Amino acid sequence: MKKISIVISLLVAIVFPSLGQGLNSTDSITVAGRIINVVEGKPRTIIVNECDYASDSVREITEIDSAGNFNVRIPFSFPHTFTLNYDVRNYINAFAAPGDSVFVEIDASLNPVGIRFGGDKATVSREYNSAIEDLSSIFSCNFPSFKSAADEFIASFVKHVETGRNAIDRYASEHDISDEVKRMLYTENMYALANQAMDYEGRDSVDCRKFFLNPIFDIFNEENTKVMYFPYHLSKVLMYAPEIIETAPKGIVRDLMYVRAFEESEGEMNLRREDFYLPGYYDRLFASEATCAPIKIDGIAPGDIMVCHNGKVKSIKSVNPLEWLLKEYSGYPLYLDVSATWCGPCIANLNASEGLRKHYAGSDMVFAVIWLRSSQDAWKKITPKISNAVHIFIPDNEMGDLIMKYLSVGGFPSHYMISRGGEIKGNVPNYLSNELPLFLDSHLNP
Repeated sequence: MKKISIVISLLVAIVFPSLGQGLNSTDSITVAGRIINVVEGKPRTIIVNECDYASDSVREITEIDSAGNFNVRIPFSFPHTFTLNYDVRNYINAFAAPGDSVFVEIDASLNPVGIRFGGDKATVSREYNSAIEDLSSIFSCNFPSFKSAADEFIASFVKHVETGRNAIDRYASEHDISDEVKRMLYTENMYALANQAMDYEGRDSVDCRKFFLNPIFDIFNEENTKVMYFPYHLSKVLMYAPEIIETAPKGIVRDLMYVRAFEESEGEMNLRREDFYLPGYYDRLFASEATCAPIKIDGIAPGDIMVCHNGKVKSIKSVNPLEWLLKEYSGYPLYLDVSATWCGPCIANLNASEGLRKHYAGSDMVFAVIWLRSSQDAWKKITPKISNAVHIFIPDNEMGDLIMKYLSVGGFPSHYMISRGGEIKGNVPNYLSNELPLFLDSHLNP
């Protein structure tokens, strides 16, 4: 194994000479690699998900060059797992700490894709990624009723956690994985199960508090922050025990509590930099206003799209869909929604805002929806039911990835405003925001 690690390290240094630069950085990581055996028709993009649950979490979409290489730097405030996504269904799990450089070689000809890690934390990432794939069945279970008493529910939960630990112990022995990865898997197992129990409501709030604050979760243990499911558990803890943040020890866990509490209070908390254990994390999330700089879209290669308007569907060949939208509705203010057919909140928001779009039907405000990573059959069924909007279906996942990159789409749904002059801006009120009507009025009467 040592010889292989040396070879990969040399490969990283030769192919990506810039990879070693800035390794003393305390607020980011470099993710680089190569996708080999890419056949025609396969995507030439890769998505790096930071997997920090803050709303400012980074989802960087980067193109591979003619040799299949990619190299991207993303913000990273504390050690934790993150993912790379290639060709929709292929998720690669990795681990890094601020300042690390991670190298991944992906063989696109294999199903599932072949993966080789290099750079910092290569051993941890390799062992962790393989284990997550091999042990996927232990991270799901059947709980008793979510309305059952806390003691009954906790007993079932503890039993599932112990079953998972035993499976991890057997796997670790058979595959000779490190103690560090084994501890991460223990935590992953527990919080993956807890994530499935998010809907637990017990008989009352006392039951919920008893479950989500159970000592088994050890919520102030900073080792828990290494796995992506942990912060979501904190949101439930703060729901049923908001006062806990006042006695939380200063550290990464309290920082994550601050982030969640701030977002749920819609920015009403008075957070101070000196309260944070990681001042750089505060600077990134709170110290500066969100950018409203115009978005450029000229890097999206032309392709085929489908458009549905007023119940009529037509195919349009070889266009940049955003440039087509700007040209088709030149001079009109345009409110843009980016959604997916499988996204429940997307459909709910669009259905709930029928009245709003109807209100503006007599104006020159245009509403458009771009559907990404979606089923064409589902799109054809859904769009006729959502009126007063132009629906654009993107059949090509690679084009969809580029749209997400250039619009900086962090999740579905996302919303944008296109001015009469064709300027695109994000960070605008969403469909269900009380601020949206006044915001749209301001674009009708500049």
